[in-house]
Amino acid sequence: MLGFMRKNATSPFIKAVFAAIVIVFVFWGVGSIRNARGGRVAKVNGEALLAKDFSRYKQNLLELFRQRAGGSLTEEQLQQLDIPQKALDQLVLQELFIQEARAMGLSVTTDELVDYIGSQRWFQDGSGRFSKEGYQSALADRRMTPGEYESSQIKQLMYQKMRALVLGSATVTDAEARAWYNWNNRQISVDYLAVEPSRYSGVTATEEEIKALYSKNPERWRAKEAVKAVYAQLSGSDFRSRVEVKKEEIAEYFDNNADEFYQEETIRARHILIKTPPDDTEKDIEEARKKIAALETKVKAGEDFAKLAMENSEDGSAAQGGDLGFFSRDKMVPEFSEAAFSLKPGEVSAPVRTQFGWHLIKCEEVKPARNKELAEVKEEIQAKLEKTKADNDAYAKALAVYDKALNLRDLAQAAKESGVEVKATGFFTRESPPTDIMGGDSFAKQAFDLQLKDVAEVMELPGGFVVLQVVEKRPSRIPALEEVKADVAREAALEKQKEKAGEEAKAILAEVKAGEGLADAAKKRGLTVKSSGFFKRTDSIPELGYDPGLFDGLFLLSVKHPLPAAPIEAGKGYYVARLVEEKAPDQAGFDTEKETIVQNLRNAKEAGLYESWSESVRSRAKIQIDQDSLNSAR
Repeated sequence: MLGFMRKNATSPFIKAVFAAIVIVFVFWGVGSIRNARGGRVAKVNGEALLAKDFSRYKQNLLELFRQRAGGSLTEEQLQQLDIPQKALDQLVLQELFIQEARAMGLSVTTDELVDYIGSQRWFQDGSGRFSKEGYQSALADRRMTPGEYESSQIKQLMYQKMRALVLGSATVTDAEARAWYNWNNRQISVDYLAVEPSRYSGVTATEEEIKALYSKNPERWRAKEAVKAVYAQLSGSDFRSRVEVKKEEIAEYFDNNADEFYQEETIRARHILIKTPPDDTEKDIEEARKKIAALETKVKAGEDFAKLAMENSEDGSAAQGGDLGFFSRDKMVPEFSEAAFSLKPGEVSAPVRTQFGWHLIKCEEVKPARNKELAEVKEEIQAKLEKTKADNDAYAKALAVYDKALNLRDLAQAAKESGVEVKATGFFTRESPPTDIMGGDSFAKQAFDLQLKDVAEVMELPGGFVVLQVVEKRPSRIPALEEVKADVAREAALEKQKEKAGEEAKAILAEVKAGEGLADAAKKRGLTVKSSGFFKRTDSIPELGYDPGLFDGLFLLSVKHPLPAAPIEAGKGYYVARLVEEKAPDQAGFDTEKETIVQNLRNAKEAGLYESWSESVRSRAKIQIDQDSLNSAR
């Protein structure tokens, strides 16, 4: 399964993955079996969000993205993801769900709580019944009282009830499903030609046309407000060699942060996967089950599991004999983990069905849950304390530069007297911050909040602690024509080229509507008519690819109206097309796809409901962020 995620991870995964997990992830790792303790990072309508909750949630979110990316993330991807902000946003949303549930009178009964806790496998004995001793032991291992755990589970159940209420109206009728099927599966074949503006590359704009375009809408050329700044940046890495961490400090940190060094139970396992994609039919799923059952028989007969995985598994781990390495319970989907963690070393599971397909799982090794020893984590703690001390020293130095700059009203002089390098930016806008500063967006936001010659308070950016001063401001203004003449001339010429392309496309369409063949009208202009072959809305046309604007126009064509009312303006210019043939959707296929279509449409409706509801409650909420605590927890 990890191999499947790695195999399917691509560069644009960031948005897609987060969109898919944002709803289901709200409670993962927060209010779970390991309770959160710590300072406050925010208040939501007066209710505190704890730093430990934030840190654990952030770490779980990071691990999830790493899984989906194949085990690692680049620095650029981490910046794009902005995991700390996502973690905070979701913690806030979680709290809003719970508050709304209470306001609506939703509650969790004792029976509901008892049933839920009793259903958790790790609290059950060998016969699947709830064990009070197992319950108390499991919580004790995680330094948690039953009261703390039960309180967290009440929150989770409240969230689930509220979420179900929010999404409950997302229903899909048969008529909606069939309409989507017909819309998505209609096929057409067209002959077409393209008239591109570049065909008229010799066309240029006159002085009068340039002036006319500029005068038509001067606002179009408005230059945005811009500022220049000087800044000093101090990083903890610059102070790392100067700090010292004593043995006593390491021991004290270890004693005071025991939860940090608790290691969950992990296992090393292999698996064989026979995939069942989301669009598989029941027949396909049954065929996959038969394949995995046949492999189970071979394993029971003594055949080598790793060899069978290499030859048969449809997962990226097949090359390693299905070896998934060590993983904890929360790193796999629940069905997989439940089966894997019930095995003893050497045992093989019965076939297991997950969202990925059918699995056979073999447990190779078990590492029980335990508290790490000081000797194991001494270097890790030392590095952490060194970083903290170095960062504190960098912050103290930045603060001293800031204080001096306030007195002098001159950051450059203050930095020079303090022995700190000062740098200068060119002019930049809110929308186009300095590109050579990590966290440039935050830098620009701070700069534009200042008056001329003001010095900003010390701010922490990914590259270190920054003190900045705005030294010049340029207000938003409409530049004189001479300043932007090259841009205006280029735009004016392009407009003339597009106008000529449109006129020629209209002439061709008029001739075709009058009875001339499309090929003949094209040939006399040196243009070429091409045939698309049959395609659907989600397909692509050879040489054109997928162009939504073009396809919207082409799919308006019909047997009754084989020509467009006007040339279709899209990507490369203007298109004139004639419908050659169309194929109605195969209605027999609707029954096969109906369940998937209904689920996809319901998912889309639920996502829309979730988003609109979330925006609504956020807009009414009073959210206070404790920036110092948040920065410490990052």
